[in-house]
Amino acid sequence: MNHYSASSQTNLETCDLRLQRIFTEALQVMDHSIICGYRTESEQLALFLEKKTKVRLGKHQTKPSLAIDAIPFPINPDWNKDLEKICVFAGIVLAIAHKRGIKLRWGRDWDGDMDLNDQTFNDYVHFEIVEG
Repeated sequence: MNHYSASSQTNLETCDLRLQRIFTEALQVMDHSIICGYRTESEQLALFLEKKTKVRLGKHQTKPSLAIDAIPFPINPDWNKDLEKICVFAGIVLAIAHKRGIKLRWGRDWDGDMDLNDQTFNDYVHFEIVEG
């Protein structure tokens, strides 16, 4: 049975309970690591300046965080060599969220149209709750 490392568990606990439930259930299907939940404004700014995010302030800055970065484990250090595995993981996460009646946005399909080729910015590890 899969389990979170101490750092993944700590990162998960900074997230909205809905995200915690979705990713805990996903862990039973596919092992993964939680890279980030809550992010400080200065951490977000650094990523923005490095062009690793498109937003200056986002859902990672809410308390609890409405965004989470997670990736299958183990993963090739060059994520581009494991994109299929990342997409399978995203499908598991999105299906669990759908089953729970929670709308999630994935950073590889920002507009939610299931066309993965119409994005201008890909953030394969990012998931966020869509409210409203």
